[in-house]
Amino acid sequence: MIALRRILVAGVATLLLAGACTSINLPSIPPINVPGATIPAINVPGFTLPAINIPGFSLPPGAAACTLVTSAEASQILGAQVTDQSDDPTNCTFLLPNFTAVSVTANSDTDLGGSQAIMGTTAQQSTIAGFPALSGAIFGQPVVYVQKPSGQIQVLGVLLGSDAATITKLQQLAAIAVGRTP
Repeated sequence: MIALRRILVAGVATLLLAGACTSINLPSIPPINVPGATIPAINVPGFTLPAINIPGFSLPPGAAACTLVTSAEASQILGAQVTDQSDDPTNCTFLLPNFTAVSVTANSDTDLGGSQAIMGTTAQQSTIAGFPALSGAIFGQPVVYVQKPSGQIQVLGVLLGSDAATITKLQQLAAIAVGRTP
């Protein structure tokens, strides 16, 4: 009971602090130009961190090329050049220039029920490449799960937004990955 009370008090204190801080207006910081890559602007209500240009900067590729989806396929579907940051051929991470990411993973999970419970009301049942699938959002991040007899394909967007167009792109990536798994 004491632990529950402490959690509630901490939650209320956090809400009070957040409520008190929303009225502070911070000026935006001027752009920082460094020759190389560009880090996009970050916008938070009342505060803007500008884009940062770093010339000649690029991230190195991952340790293992993804076998589920190629960088070229991911780039074409997502509409931007991606960098394959995969550390395992079936645990793939694609980083976009604006530092958003897409993860494509194959694992041995055998049930979509847990995923559907986590997605809540955003879960939409469908079929991808002839297999049962779920699409939706978990904590505001778009996800697609496809269940095959041999396991599951998971496609997760990080900081992409969970609009219908983004979900469709993730479904296209999942369809490619489904065709490359046993």
